Amino acid sequence: CHQPKGNMVPILLLLSSIPYSTQSTTGSTVRWYVASGRASDNVEFAKTSPKALTGFYGCCHDLLVSKNGSISTADNLSTTVSLHRHALDSLGRVLTYHSTFSVEAEAILSGVAKSIAPNLAKIAKDSGVDGLLCDYEPDFNYTVEHAQKYADFLSAVRKELNGLDLELGMDVAGWGILDKFDIYADVADFFTSMSPTYNAGNLTRNRDFVGEMTRTLGSDKVKVGLGSSPATGYEKNCANMPTYNYTESNLTPFLDYLKTNAQVSGVDIWKCDIDNYGKTADFFLDAIVQFKEESPGSPCSGHRCDTLACPCGCECGTDADPGLCYVPAHVSDECE
Repeated sequence: CHQPKGNMVPILLLLSSIPYSTQSTTGSTVRWYVASGRASDNVEFAKTSPKALTGFYGCCHDLLVSKNGSISTADNLSTTVSLHRHALDSLGRVLTYHSTFSVEAEAILSGVAKSIAPNLAKIAKDSGVDGLLCDYEPDFNYTVEHAQKYADFLSAVRKELNGLDLELGMDVAGWGILDKFDIYADVADFFTSMSPTYNAGNLTRNRDFVGEMTRTLGSDKVKVGLGSSPATGYEKNCANMPTYNYTESNLTPFLDYLKTNAQVSGVDIWKCDIDNYGKTADFFLDAIVQFKEESPGSPCSGHRCDTLACPCGCECGTDADPGLCYVPAHVSDECE
């Protein structure tokens, strides 16, 4: 779960404008959820591991829509955005920065939130972000009506943001109203998963979830969230979060699956130590760099695949184990 932290103040202050510049969307993206109040630490991370990221999600939350429609923002947001986006200026790179935001359920259900979409977009533009990422996680009223009202709100925000050359993302998950993908298919520019993919405890379920996302939302809009792994000796820094179970042996194969089989070109990293910064495991960073830098290969290139047993697709295997059947990202007519 993403919970709001930090001091929030009414957005009655005029934010200084930062010129908006786009970053190429070609290739793979790797964005990290970071504590936006720790800009200096985040900039240092970017400088020491520049190949391991393309951008940041400012967490949690940079913006908040209250039940009466008023909007609050984190202190000095425009300065925070600029520091993160220009962390790698010395390398000639501009990183992306998307502010995470949330909204109180009463505003969604009453329709008030939808009416303030222009205000939200203006704040985003003035602060210099590349877009917004909505993190709305209601723990009640899991109805289609609720999901539709949320979708209506997102559609309104997306329209306003796109008109300012900004994009909207949505956090999705395998529970509540957050997995009703058929309702949300056209409401955002990208969708990034939280549970179940943050955790490697059940990779079969993760693959099934990603498959459902790509089939309904489109692989070009899907980004898969992963919970990070701490370096040895830094486990206590992740005490506030679950153990996400990505290891040296299971992370690279899962990333290979995402890029080659699911045709997903973006992963988003939820820092297990976001509440208490420590150090990320080297194997985790290395695998992320490989995902970002390498082009997708052909499925099962150089390996044997049991296509007779799995006519609609299969995992890459070995001579001893031909692999497991899976539901491909793009289902052919004969496999529907």
